[in-house]
Amino acid sequence: MQDDQSNPILRLSNADSRVTSTIEGNNVKITVVVKGSDADITTPITFAKSVIYNVATDGNALSEESFDNFTMQSENDELTVIHTIEVPHLV
Repeated sequence: MQDDQSNPILRLSNADSRVTSTIEGNNVKITVVVKGSDADITTPITFAKSVIYNVATDGNALSEESFDNFTMQSENDELTVIHTIEVPHLV
């Protein structure tokens, strides 16, 4: 997760319980849910995009979802971001 200046706020691995994925046809749908009550979130904090990378640190972005700035202000706030990545099907 990043702010509006592309500064990293939070980087999660696919093993994190806040990250889930499903396969729908030729698409992989990755859902990320973060809450103000998460131990690694300090409120208030403003999120502006979610980026999926191909490695644990640095790397190239595979998918980027920008959205209107969302300021998480309390432990009751929750942000859900869904990435849909099309995977070509070879025949």
